[in-house]
Amino acid sequence: MESSHEGQARISRQGVRRIGKYGPVERKPIARWSVLPFLGLLGIGAAVIGGLIFAAARGQDMVATAKSIELAQSLLTAQSRDLVRVNRDHAWSDDAVRNLVEEPNAAWARENISHDPHQASGVSESFVLDSQDRLLFRFHNGEPVTLESRVKPPRGLETLIEAARAGPSTGTSGEPTSVTGIVRMNGTIHLAAVTPIMRTSAAEPSTTRDRSHLLIFGKALDSAWLSVIAEDYGFDDLSVVLSADEFDRPSLPLLSTDGRRLGALVWSPDTPGNQMLWSVLPPVGGAFALIGLLAFVILRQIDQGRRENRRHLEVIAAKNEQLEKLAALQHATLDSVGEGISVFDKDLKLVIWNRTYAAMHDFPETLLRPGLSFVDLLRFNAKRGDYAPRPAEEVIAERLAAAMRCDRTPTEYTRPGGRVLELRRNPMPGGGFVSSARDITERKRTERELMAAKDQAELANRAKTEFLANISHELRTPLNAVLGFSEIMKDELFGPVGCEAYRGYVQDIHLSGSLLLELINDILDLSKIEAGKFELNEEHVELDELFASVLRIIRERAQAAGLSITVDIEPGLPAVRADKRALKQILLNLLSNAVKFTPSGGSITLKADRDSDGALRLSVMDTGIGIATEDIPQAMSVFGQVDSTLARKYNGTGLGLPLSRALTELHRGSLQLASQPGIGTAVSVCLPPERAA
Repeated sequence: MESSHEGQARISRQGVRRIGKYGPVERKPIARWSVLPFLGLLGIGAAVIGGLIFAAARGQDMVATAKSIELAQSLLTAQSRDLVRVNRDHAWSDDAVRNLVEEPNAAWARENISHDPHQASGVSESFVLDSQDRLLFRFHNGEPVTLESRVKPPRGLETLIEAARAGPSTGTSGEPTSVTGIVRMNGTIHLAAVTPIMRTSAAEPSTTRDRSHLLIFGKALDSAWLSVIAEDYGFDDLSVVLSADEFDRPSLPLLSTDGRRLGALVWSPDTPGNQMLWSVLPPVGGAFALIGLLAFVILRQIDQGRRENRRHLEVIAAKNEQLEKLAALQHATLDSVGEGISVFDKDLKLVIWNRTYAAMHDFPETLLRPGLSFVDLLRFNAKRGDYAPRPAEEVIAERLAAAMRCDRTPTEYTRPGGRVLELRRNPMPGGGFVSSARDITERKRTERELMAAKDQAELANRAKTEFLANISHELRTPLNAVLGFSEIMKDELFGPVGCEAYRGYVQDIHLSGSLLLELINDILDLSKIEAGKFELNEEHVELDELFASVLRIIRERAQAAGLSITVDIEPGLPAVRADKRALKQILLNLLSNAVKFTPSGGSITLKADRDSDGALRLSVMDTGIGIATEDIPQAMSVFGQVDSTLARKYNGTGLGLPLSRALTELHRGSLQLASQPGIGTAVSVCLPPERAA
């Protein structure tokens, strides 16, 4: 490709450039102007601003509503606090004890606990209860109410009375402790306060509520109270609704002491945001309308000028159409190549390149240009330290010589940032060469990672085995503490737990800890066997004693699963010279699997006999779900489990069979498994004849 003739296309990093008769001509895109998109943007802006104003208005309304709810809650709390104060002032009095408890005086009671509180504090209901929760006195709006014999307080007060009886009678300062809450009596919601009647000169405050007399004040949330609150604090349409429904206006739920919803305070909210919205929208809308009109006029003028320019550009574009297509095709072809491509002529001057070439070598945009010398590129790399620590002149001479003889041998070299490139050269007709660079960083990294992963896996496997074999004490010590303390709590050695739920939790902790300890023991035993650190403690083991000890552990679980266990020991069998704990663990693992995978009503057989060659055989046979022949290798592998619906009825780790086989092989024996789906499974532990005692 030549670069010195007019009318020919040149490809550079800056894109496509055409050479016309009177010099370079840059083609600008032809745009179709329209007023509608700008008016659309204006409309979008108006909608956004309007939405923000609307959101701000709604936010103000929500803040006002939240403040009104907070104010209503504060008012209700203040009313309750005032009622408690009045109730306590009248109950904590020597006169009250004398005239309400010791010698009930109706006239005194009417004047002091009904008339005065009603006039001064708006108390609408007054009650005096004896130690049996019977009414001695009752007053409504300052007037006495006739009582029948052994009359009980009105419904709705039971929860407050119960709470007053259950709590301490006095506080830390010796004054009586009051209980307050919201109740509904006779169809009206009241604020109520309950205080034990006691002397001011009480010697020692009691810590537990005794069956003392109680003074109860109730303040009705009626229309009179609502009108005062609404007038004093600016609540519009304030009302009490005896309903559990939700409302579309501000409301404050009125909850009883036990959390039941008795009703709600409801009022009409203030809407400052709505008022602000209607005051702001008209001027904002007018401003946008004016801006839109001006934009329409201006854009129409711009559109007419663009049309004139477009006609002139179309004439220029028609003359350069052919060259543009050719240059664009060449440019797109080179840039779509995933390799870095560069072409140098016979004088080693740069002719053409693609973006990938510049990116791979981190060349700046201002550096690359047609006619740039290959030596200048090498010196640029040397100046920024690409060839360190080797001498720069030595590397420049070496690479210049390879380029001059057009060395076609693939060459790998590493960039300062760690990128690995593979360089290939191919000669051009008439001299020069085409250079292609391929990024092989990922391939090299993958090769290194595979080698490192292989080494790391081998080290990790050895480290895992050694770690698990040596960590027994560190894992078992804290777990033994959990099991020991949970067993003490479960058996209540130092006294009762107190709460029945805690007793169940302690049992769950002990059971979970036991299962975890079994799992840790299995893993550690298997790891010790793999590491060659498991030592057999051999002794003479009687088979009938071994079977009896195993059945004591597994029988209860088998009975709970609805299974029967049969023991079959061939007469005259000698004792076995083996590790008793290991044999017991093998049989427990096999019996646990048999119980786990045998449906209710099935049977399990524990058998001991002797083969014709004198080998001892310990077998566990069941009538369970069985295992398919192709699944037996999976069941025998570490953590391997066969996917079956019944097999998933109990959780398991998949260590039982592998550990049993490993322990058997430590005794120079073998573990054999035979099974058929739907019929059952038979697992045999075969010990060599020399194991007979």
